[in-house]
Amino acid sequence: MASTCKFYGPLFHIEPDAAAVDIVFVHLLDNDTWSEGKCFWPQEFLKVDLPEARVFSFSHDDNAMGSKGEASVNRIADIANALVLNLWKVRSGAQTTQRPIILVAHGLDGLVCKQATLLRDSPDPNTKTVASHIRRIAFFGTPHDQNSQYPAAFPDSYRKLFGDPQKGIEVLRVLEEGFIRMLPSRDSSSNGLQIVCFFEKGATSPTGKGPTEKPVVPKASATILNHPNYPLNGDHTSMCKFKNRENDSYRKVLEVLQDWMDNLPEPERGSEKVWQNISNGTFTGNYGSMNLNQVIDSNPQFGTRANFNFSPRQPDNPTTQQPNSDG
Repeated sequence: MASTCKFYGPLFHIEPDAAAVDIVFVHLLDNDTWSEGKCFWPQEFLKVDLPEARVFSFSHDDNAMGSKGEASVNRIADIANALVLNLWKVRSGAQTTQRPIILVAHGLDGLVCKQATLLRDSPDPNTKTVASHIRRIAFFGTPHDQNSQYPAAFPDSYRKLFGDPQKGIEVLRVLEEGFIRMLPSRDSSSNGLQIVCFFEKGATSPTGKGPTEKPVVPKASATILNHPNYPLNGDHTSMCKFKNRENDSYRKVLEVLQDWMDNLPEPERGSEKVWQNISNGTFTGNYGSMNLNQVIDSNPQFGTRANFNFSPRQPDNPTTQQPNSDG
């Protein structure tokens, strides 16, 4: 069964070229992960506290099993691909493909974000562009190893996502190994990936009828060595639900997001050119060995050549190309 994904946003109005960053909240389809009552805080609070951010919501169902009920890391990859594809569409349409991206995820949705960052090695240039501009990830109670209580606390969701606990362990291991290997190379660059791990202070009952002795995702599982981590009030479910902007946990999350925005690299605006159709005129100068006829014809977003043909550059003799009636 294929996964169903939906992409919403921006959640509040902001002119595309006025935003400094794109923030995406990742969560299950029709789930109230980020809502306290009727308050969806990424929309209600951030439009006040982070007005220079474009905020989006990406939701998906929790079916990651194949037709035979077998869990597959490829299903998580499918969801991550859908996330990246939707980001490419909204960013390319607004000419903001070089803007930094912040991902925010709760629980097992953090696996989708990890997989999305690994797509930086994709042969597809659009996928690679989006994945390489994921600069920050905030994990809320995401298990980074196999020592969480997820199978006991949320057996239905865990079974739908992984099929059986052993499959889940293998998926977690594969993703974590790839993510940890990738982190040093991203951290070493000026535009490197930075992460923050939030962990729950409270415990969640596996049956929903009483407390447990430890959280669903204990601190040791919810954090990654040598990366910042902070406790949040509440259990695994309530740790990311905030009633108001004065909530202590919300203020900590906002502090992290604001610090990230203050220190993110500026978008590479020089590469976010608005290409327009060519109707008439002459062109003088050097354009190397590019076949501009092919470039323009194969990229309609660049416009059209109309009645122009572009001849290859002549060595040491810049060419002025006049309109050609052959088009």
